[in-house]
Amino acid sequence: MYILLTGDAAAWLDALPEATTGTWNAPKEGFLQHYLTPEFTHFKSARLIFNTKMQTNETVDDYAAKMEQLARSIKVDEKMVRFTILNC
Repeated sequence: MYILLTGDAAAWLDALPEATTGTWNAPKEGFLQHYLTPEFTHFKSARLIFNTKMQTNETVDDYAAKMEQLARSIKVDEKMVRFTILNC
C-alpha cells in the first residue's frame, strides 16, 4: 500500500514504529501533521469558503454562521464573506 511513497516521505514512513503502520488511519494522520504546512491549510480553507454552497436543509442563519466561522479561521475580509454568502 505504501510503495508509492518516495524520498523524504518514504524515509519518514520507514522510521515509524511497526505498530502504527498496520492500519491506514495512523500513518495518514501522522503524514498530514508532519507534511501539511500552515500555508497549505490556509489555501485549503480559502478554497473551501468560496466553494461551500448552502444546503437545501440548511437555514440562511446556519449557512451564514458557518461561512463566518470559516472566514474567521483564515482572516478573510468581512466584505468578501458577504459577497460569498450572497452568491451561494
